[in-house]
Amino acid sequence: MASFMGDCDEFTVSDNVVKHVFRRHRDWVNMMGLRSIEDVRTFMMGVLKRPDEVYRDIFHDNIRYFLRRVGGDYWLCVITVGSEARTAYLINQKKYNRYRVARWL
Repeated sequence: MASFMGDCDEFTVSDNVVKHVFRRHRDWVNMMGLRSIEDVRTFMMGVLKRPDEVYRDIFHDNIRYFLRRVGGDYWLCVITVGSEARTAYLINQKKYNRYRVARWL
């Protein structure tokens, strides 16, 4: 497990979350050329430390979306619940636009 202190927040990226992302979200893992679980953890923590954009969930105040543009029409979205990262997945511009209108504050 790894954690760090952000601007005002401390985030935790657990081993289980990193393993889940490494196994189930290979699209962006491969796209970014990441080869190990530790590479994935480092990348996710980098997004949490230096996102391009951050949004709160419109329905749940404790859920946040940390976004980094990773090329062309793609964004990596790291979702946190409270201070814990829960997953990270790739979204395209169409989904970004839809979430921006209907899901994010």
